[in-house]
Amino acid sequence: MLKKLDLYIIKTFLGPFIFIFSILFFIFMVNIIWIQMFNLGGKGLTTWELTKLFYYLSVGVIKMVLPLTVLLASIMAFGGFGERYELAAMKAAGAPLIRIIRPLFLTSLVLAFILFLFSNFVIPDFQRKAKNMLYNIVSSKPALNFTPGQFINSLPGTTIKFDQLYGKNDELMNQIFALKKDGILERNDASGYYLITKTSEIPFTQATFENSKERVRLELAHEYADKELEIL
Repeated sequence: MLKKLDLYIIKTFLGPFIFIFSILFFIFMVNIIWIQMFNLGGKGLTTWELTKLFYYLSVGVIKMVLPLTVLLASIMAFGGFGERYELAAMKAAGAPLIRIIRPLFLTSLVLAFILFLFSNFVIPDFQRKAKNMLYNIVSSKPALNFTPGQFINSLPGTTIKFDQLYGKNDELMNQIFALKKDGILERNDASGYYLITKTSEIPFTQATFENSKERVRLELAHEYADKELEIL
């Protein structure tokens, strides 16, 4: 049964706990938003899509923020007791240090158990939703992986550079130049884009860029989603 001393200690702990949790959560979320906005900003995503994605990603921040919050809130609570001489008054009243620490220790155990359940059942589901959303975004918006005027190494075994993206979803490229192992991707004004490869065993072959674009887009979507979740 909780006594007045226990309730007072827990009440003193909850104030700094809520404050510190809010500050740390805000700092971690600003970091995530900054990283994701650098990658996703200006790519034609709606405000609702960005808000939904950040909501899914924010759930994973709790497991990083909560342990640090408990530590700092405990330090602030007992620091306040010492500053107001309440800790000395408790010990003078006959309460040993273990008795004074016990309420916060039990509170920390309860929070640890809740965090365990949260990490085991809630966070994986939200991470799966975030990965699926990143995959869908990259699949439907191929421009997400490409920056005009820069050499890009996202395609396996290929380095590609282009001057401009165009089309309804920025799915078309202008002035493509790409180097592939033992081959080159170049433009043919009469027939469109061709992937020309040459090895010591295989003679020259041609295939339209449109035929391979969808496969490459799906591979990049998986790669991008996995990479972003690994960073977080």
